[in-house]
Amino acid sequence: MFQAQITTLAITFETWAPIIVGIVAALSGAATTLFLIRSQNRAAKRKALQRILEECYGPLEQAILRSNMLHQRFAKRLTAENPSFKAIPFLLNNGHAQLKADEKELLKQIVIANAAIEKIVMEKAGLIDDQELATTLLPDLLHHLLIFKLVETGTLKGEIDELKHDVFPKAVIPAIRRKKKDLEAELKK
Repeated sequence: MFQAQITTLAITFETWAPIIVGIVAALSGAATTLFLIRSQNRAAKRKALQRILEECYGPLEQAILRSNMLHQRFAKRLTAENPSFKAIPFLLNNGHAQLKADEKELLKQIVIANAAIEKIVMEKAGLIDDQELATTLLPDLLHHLLIFKLVETGTLKGEIDELKHDVFPKAVIPAIRRKKKDLEAELKK
């Protein structure tokens, strides 16, 4: 009887051993595949975040800062003479005639810097995933840049009162920096 039980147990083991090994191998393979897929997804997400930072938010921030620095330099003398100086009303009021040669050159450079901002926004708009930036701040910025360019070139000669409130949206830089910080934090995860 004892011999029969051992023989039955051996047959049962011979029958079930390959099945158990197969199940363990399948589970191990599935776990490895799942790990690889998650790892690839994380790598792809990191690559996408890095692309957004390098191609959109980083260059956009730098281009805006460059334009602002040029504008500050341009407005330095004019602001000292008139603390409430605003470039668009000034230019609409025949301000070109009052400018020194270096101020005229700075004005041209501002328009060039603004064109770089516009190019980045238009080419990388699909990478902008911040609702406030995409629907409010960047459209306001592009509008301001266009008005500035049209006034600077003399193409737009509207009423000063109509355009005096068309100013640079100052909230755009903090919003871009906030988004950059969020993306950089996500990359560190």
